[in-house]
Amino acid sequence: MTKKLTILFLLYFTSASAADFSDSIYAALLNELYRQAAIDPVTGLELKDERRRMQRQHEKLALWYKKKNDFISSKNCRSPECKKIWTSYKKEMANEKLLYVSAKKRLKFCKEIAAHYKLVNKTFDASIKNLTNDAEVRKLFKKRLKQTLHFRFRYFQRSQTSQTAAVYFPALQVIAINLDIAYKNTGNFIDSFAHEFWHHLLPVSESRLAESFFIEGQTELLADEWNNSFKGVKPGTIEYPLQTAWVSLLYSIEKEKYLRYLCSIIPKKTLANIEYKDGFSNHVISVFKNSQLCPPKKKQRLEELLANWGWKEDDKSPLKLDVHLEKGLFSKEKMLRLFKRKRQLYMDLANAIAVINLQDLHAKFTKDEILERLKVNNGLKANMSKLLDYCKNPKKEYNVKYFYE
Repeated sequence: MTKKLTILFLLYFTSASAADFSDSIYAALLNELYRQAAIDPVTGLELKDERRRMQRQHEKLALWYKKKNDFISSKNCRSPECKKIWTSYKKEMANEKLLYVSAKKRLKFCKEIAAHYKLVNKTFDASIKNLTNDAEVRKLFKKRLKQTLHFRFRYFQRSQTSQTAAVYFPALQVIAINLDIAYKNTGNFIDSFAHEFWHHLLPVSESRLAESFFIEGQTELLADEWNNSFKGVKPGTIEYPLQTAWVSLLYSIEKEKYLRYLCSIIPKKTLANIEYKDGFSNHVISVFKNSQLCPPKKKQRLEELLANWGWKEDDKSPLKLDVHLEKGLFSKEKMLRLFKRKRQLYMDLANAIAVINLQDLHAKFTKDEILERLKVNNGLKANMSKLLDYCKNPKKEYNVKYFYE
């Protein structure tokens, strides 16, 4: 057994099949999962000496953490020694809770994950192809599949962040996985892993943060449609449900061109300037076309929503969006600054915009008319149905979770 708690695997796409990439994920994930669980992947027996060794290390690190008064993070770890131990802590404490579970339950957990990813591995190539017939879009995905991907199990602090199942760090091309969630809620983990994997396949374009706020919704839409193609996979949760609901409309109206836009193959205007014979499609495309506009009435509605969700200025006065606008527009520069400095506010602003978009759509069309136009899986349709009801009175923020280190 390797002594490293972090597995870094290089995935080189050397043939025409995406399954080569899937094979690497499948093998690497299971190898490290069984190691974290202290279970022999061949015999299914517990590796007792390995479990004891890891638990002794957990005890040492827990004692160090307690001496720090249970308050430590990457930001306030100043000395080189502290940084070194904190880095080790985040890696090695990943499986602390899992090792308290009986060997029988740990083996069952490993088998459940293995069964799912065996299915994914078997149909991976077809599932990618099923998303689109566009050769250029497939070419882009193929190019991203060649990129090095790093994959880690890690400790997520015992706070709000502990509810996050997985996170993708684009600068490092790392997917970090929360074993606590993976064990407690396997379905949630599978959904989150798919979402983060699609962040790797479809990188965020920072130049488009003002013209397309729904970066997480776009990713979740593709991840959920992709996940849905695997027979036997149970429907899971929808991450970033508000954003996902809105972009599912664009996807349903103009799937291939929308995918080309997401992949930066075509500019926004190519999609935004399409004219349709029906009012529904024209309404949705018009909202997309004018997404950067923020006239006074829209600004007031957004500020009221954000205030209801708890947002205030630093001096506790009501939140004002003027500082984030330029001549009535969400500019690229200001949205990029907001995204980098106040990520959660950017995401909540995106959610608020999605609420207003859905409210305005529902004012013109009935719920049945909206749902009939959706060409997505049943889970995404159910998400839209719930949110149309929620948007009638969105005083409390809907099903939001964030993780930002």
